[in-house]
Amino acid sequence: YECEDWARDQVKAMKASFESFMKQLTGVGDSSGEFVLPDGSKADMSKVKGVPDIRAHFQKKIDKGLEQEKVLEAYRKVSAEDSTYMPTAEEIVAMLGVTALVAEELRGDKKRLLKRMKTRIDELNEEDEDEEAMLEAMQGMGGMGGM
Repeated sequence: YECEDWARDQVKAMKASFESFMKQLTGVGDSSGEFVLPDGSKADMSKVKGVPDIRAHFQKKIDKGLEQEKVLEAYRKVSAEDSTYMPTAEEIVAMLGVTALVAEELRGDKKRLLKRMKTRIDELNEEDEDEEAMLEAMQGMGGMGGM
């Protein structure tokens, strides 16, 4: 067993361990929560405290972006001059989080619908600004809230 062969095997094991760890960290690994260590043993990621769920975080951001895009697109269509477009009651319920009854009322009052859509757009933008401000504040404390 040559020294170079041993070194190659060690690098291979380290790469496999790192890949396994990163898959668990990003939430794309198997459901066991375990990752392989360089020596071949396993560690359980679910027992580690304070590890953020990166995949869920980014999925939430993507879902919020899609929601914002839908509201903006509907707002542009409804507010366009000479537009006859009107979202369905189901679309209004999904966009604005109102009841079906309120959604039907909004379908009959374009001005009120546009106002509610504008309010929702502003809320989504405020949430983005608040999140950015929090991130900036955390970076000012040395990242991760000074931890």
